[in-house]
Amino acid sequence: MNELNYINKIKFKLFLRRELSLLATSVVILGYTKELKKAINFSFENICYLSNGEITSSLRNEAELKQYSETVSEIIENNRSKCNVLLNKGIKLNNAVWRLIKAKNNYHSYSNQELSRETNKLLNIYIKLFVFATIIPYEAGLAFNNLKGKNKIKNYLNLENKISQLRLVSLYSAFEEKVLGNLFKEAAKRQKIKNYRLLFNLEYYEVSKFILGNITITEPELKARAKFINLLTPKIRFIKFGENNYQKYSKVLLPAITKKLKVISGKTAYPGKVKGRVRILLSRQDISKFVKGEILVTVSSNPEFMSAIKKSKAIIADEGGIACHAAIISREFKIPCIIGTKIATQILKNGDLVEADADKGIVRILESKI
Repeated sequence: MNELNYINKIKFKLFLRRELSLLATSVVILGYTKELKKAINFSFENICYLSNGEITSSLRNEAELKQYSETVSEIIENNRSKCNVLLNKGIKLNNAVWRLIKAKNNYHSYSNQELSRETNKLLNIYIKLFVFATIIPYEAGLAFNNLKGKNKIKNYLNLENKISQLRLVSLYSAFEEKVLGNLFKEAAKRQKIKNYRLLFNLEYYEVSKFILGNITITEPELKARAKFINLLTPKIRFIKFGENNYQKYSKVLLPAITKKLKVISGKTAYPGKVKGRVRILLSRQDISKFVKGEILVTVSSNPEFMSAIKKSKAIIADEGGIACHAAIISREFKIPCIIGTKIATQILKNGDLVEADADKGIVRILESKI
């Protein structure tokens, strides 16, 4: 079997782009398969994550995405009690995670066995948090608005409030940084790893073994894992690392994008027309660089970006629907917002002068920063 031909036949499409570690992608794969199957009797068979060391591209099969959307839509329309159970579970998980974030546990007195057990417990919470507080509410929001628009759903206020409550709070990055990160600081110290964040370059099944000393992975080896492909299909399952593998698979999986575009199209989330300089926000580390009056360009906004959002002239996002964080916040603060551009973060550069015409859902590049 020719591996690249097989992968090409799956017809992977770019689904979203995020700042995701190897550990996060392996957690997400477990979420999209085993945990989602238990929750709604549906699981994805084809999942791919491709990381350039900074941003990770998530790829899916379009037919599976459609099946998933239809499954969630059917639950919302015909099984309100189950929908409430799923959303209540997400709200309960968010509350539990808030408590963990505030607790700031000290793991210095834990034995390696205790540290390993605590890690497994937290990773299982992470999987559930992703499913019940992130992907199900996101898809439920899209399905809900579609059904509401077609008058196929009634007495929906309570349901709408729960979906909005979950969509406005995204805790998985804070959970990774402040809860898992806190534990990893102790684990890294014991395994003589100077930078604890390198432990996020472990796969889900490796973490406990690494903490117990049952496997040895050096700091240079962990650093070399920044670029990776994590692939799950019915016939092929692998994780590969390094620049060569990234280039090899990106040629097959990621479509080439012309950099010569002068107009980028999306959808209006909140109207308005402004000119300004671009500031691209891809990660938490970029937030401090944001200057008041700049135009915020991101893959998808989240609550961590609020300090920058409040200072922005406009918001431009690769992703998003009417119920996404950027759309909701832009309406609240009356900030012109264009969502669903798909390619804004790949075409625009910091310092570019653009006109964000959110009345028409169009971004015009007036001056490119070389």
